[in-house]
Order: sequence, then structure tokens, then C-alpha cells
Amino acid sequence: MRRRQATNDPTSTEDKQICTKENCLTCCKKFTAFMFSRVGLFFVMMGYVALGGLLFRELEAGNELNMRLIMNEKLNITVHKLWGAILLVNPLPNEDKKRNFSLFASQELE
Repeated sequence: MRRRQATNDPTSTEDKQICTKENCLTCCKKFTAFMFSRVGLFFVMMGYVALGGLLFRELEAGNELNMRLIMNEKLNITVHKLWGAILLVNPLPNEDKKRNFSLFASQELE
């Protein structure tokens, strides 16, 4: 790295700017080299995955909760209908009513 010869004038800002620009350029080169190295790409990828996961969770959290509530409600309705089909086929007090439960259950689940 080349630097200009500093003059004996301590108030010269031109030399300070050159050193600052050179330092900034050096830092940028080192940062770029690090980011394109394997380690740098690994950290960039991990950050991308983490931010993507957080963004996905924020965007889909409400929809996921609604879907779970709807599925739970449908499951309860289906279980209630199947329980009604069980009681229709073979109610506990009346042992003489024996029908085909599989037929009722398959109709309900379709």
C-alpha cells in the first residue's frame, strides 16, 4: 500500500483523508474477501435462513392458528357424528339392534 509522504505541516488534512480513504478501502477489501470466503458465505446463508424463518412465522402465524381451529372444529363434528352412528347401530340399552357400523362410518368419512 502506497502512502504519500507526510509533510511537516501538522494541519494538513489532505494526508489524513488519504490515510482514511486507504484504511476504508483496505477494510472494504477485507470485508468483501471475508464475505466471499466459505465462512462468510456460511454466515450469510445462516442469516438468510434465520430471517426467512422469522418472516415466514410472522406472515403465516395467524393463518395457521385459524386452520387449527377450523380443523379442530371439523374433527369434533365428525367424532360427534360417528358417535351418533355407533349409538344408532348398537345403542347400549337395546342389544337387539345390530347394524353395519362400517357402512355408516365410511359414509360419514367420505
